[in-house]
Amino acid sequence: MIWLLRHGDAEDDVPGAGGDAERRLTEKGRRQARAAGKALNALGADLKACLASPKVRALETAELACKALDLEAELDDRLRGAASTRTTSPRAAATYCWSATSQTSPTRSPR
Repeated sequence: MIWLLRHGDAEDDVPGAGGDAERRLTEKGRRQARAAGKALNALGADLKACLASPKVRALETAELACKALDLEAELDDRLRGAASTRTTSPRAAATYCWSATSQTSPTRSPR
């Protein structure tokens, strides 16, 4: 089973401030990420890996959520998404949590 977790509430993109990839979570976003980790833990999700986009807000979300699951977030550049600030890619800035029910780790899956 693969659990998908979208990043928490993030700061607005400010021109000249590093761009979309550098947007950080707001305090609300940090609360959301911690709550998501606690909810997955309460559901008994048996996760073996937590993969995150290298976008700052996605990595922050993964780190905070995975703390409740005793997992370390792993960066996966394939989850970076589109370079533009407006993207329709569902993989952009996503966090993937890999469950024990999966047969192979997504980092080792054949392409």
